Parts: sequence; C-alpha cells; structure tokens
Amino acid sequence: MHHTGYPIGALLSGVVASLVLSAFGEGSWRYCFLLALIVAIPLMIFWAKYSTADRINTLYLHIDSQGMTRPATQESSHVAKGEGMKTFLRTLRNRNISLTAGNTLLTQIVYMGINVVLPPYLYHVSGLSLAASAGLSIIFTLTGTLGQIIWPWLSDSFGRKRTLIVCGLWMSIGIALFYFATNMPRLIAIQLFFGLVANAVWPIYYAMASDSAEERATSTANGIITTAMFIGGGISPLLMGWLIQFGGGGKIRRVISTPSLPWRDARCWGCYCSL
Repeated sequence: MHHTGYPIGALLSGVVASLVLSAFGEGSWRYCFLLALIVAIPLMIFWAKYSTADRINTLYLHIDSQGMTRPATQESSHVAKGEGMKTFLRTLRNRNISLTAGNTLLTQIVYMGINVVLPPYLYHVSGLSLAASAGLSIIFTLTGTLGQIIWPWLSDSFGRKRTLIVCGLWMSIGIALFYFATNMPRLIAIQLFFGLVANAVWPIYYAMASDSAEERATSTANGIITTAMFIGGGISPLLMGWLIQFGGGGKIRRVISTPSLPWRDARCWGCYCSL
C-alpha cells in the first residue's frame, strides 16, 4: 500500500508538467523543475517539524493496536559493531537476494526505458506538443496504482517468485505491444495494459529481499535492492539513447502511423530485459 505514492506521484508530475508547459510555453520548460523545488522545500520543512518522537510513538501504538508489525527497535535487531561489512557480504551472497537485485536492475531498465523513450517519441515522431507529450506519457500510472495494490497482495498467498514471473511475462508482452502503437487509441490502451504491472513489482522485490534476509539484515537487503534499482535507472537512459541514435533516431519523420526502427529497437530491448 505504501508504494502507491510512486505511481500517483508520477501521474501528478506529468499533469503538472503539462499544465506548466501549456501555461508558459515550451521555451519555459525549466519552470517544471523550478515548480517542483518550490513545492518540495516547504513540504520538507513541514515534515521535519511534524515528524517528532511523540508522533512516532503514537504511530507505533496504533500499529500495535492494529496487530501489525512495527519497525525493529530492539537491540537484538541491530548489527553488532564491526559486523557491518560481514553482514553485507553474507547478505550479498544470499542467492535469493542477489538474483532479486539483478532482476530489479533489469526491470528498472525497462521502467525507466519507457519514461525515456515515450515522451520524445510522442514529441518527435507523433508531432505532439511538449505539453501533450508530458500528459500522454503518464497514462500507464492510472492502472499502475491499481496494480500496485493487487499484485503485491496476491504475492502474499500466491508466492513472491510465481507472482514476479507472471508480472515479468505481462510486462514483456506490454513492452512488445508498444511496437504496434501506431495511433493514439492503441497507445493509450497499451499504456493502461502495461501499467497494471509497471509499478507492481517493486514492493514484491523488497518483500522478497526482506523474506530472505537475516533478522538483523533486512535494511541491508533492501539497500542492495535499491542500489541495483538506481544502477538500472542510470544505465537505462544511456542504453535507450544509444539504441535510438544507433538506428538514426535524429532523422525520424514526425509521422505517428510509421513508428521508426530506432524506437522499436529500444522497445525490443525493454521486452528482453523484462523477460
């Protein structure tokens, strides 16, 4: 449930960017980043003031009353001094955790690949405005919020690995379908289909790592997953940009009915990573 903030935030970012570009024009695209900073700073100040020890204790009491598990606060859950590196290496050697981290890296390449490829595709190939491209490139987050709840919930009973396999196949099919996104109705429908699993896998990856970690190494395991995720996020724009440029992406005509091969190559790579 907590991770639903990700697709909702992505949805709002696209909507806000579209509104800013519509209001101030494409030449003022930097305002999108300025607005985010203006909003973020007061929010961070508010959170720093609001998140007090008393409120945290109130939250813990509420967690206890609901029969849920509060964050580990006991000394028995802490790594002993000088054991940090050993704990990290043991966690990294855990096959379930290392393989999950590898899958996380590849999945992030796919997810960020869509974010990298789709907006410029809509702008350069489809001939849409920047505002329209920003607004139409986040359609998948509408179903992303729903999938974020359903698939992790199913993984609690169906099993983490089985659920990840199903989601991986679904994601691969969704990426492959972008090959046929030759008009706006198809593009929207394919995004909605892809969105059902686009955000769903992340909490399952974290749950998989937490389930497989030692009692004192849950945060270490989740840190490994997060590191793999950001490495994949860094690789993705470089890889997608190279694939598009390799195929002559700079010479693309603005015709939506004939998606060019460079953009298709990028999607095919995303399909491979999700598999």
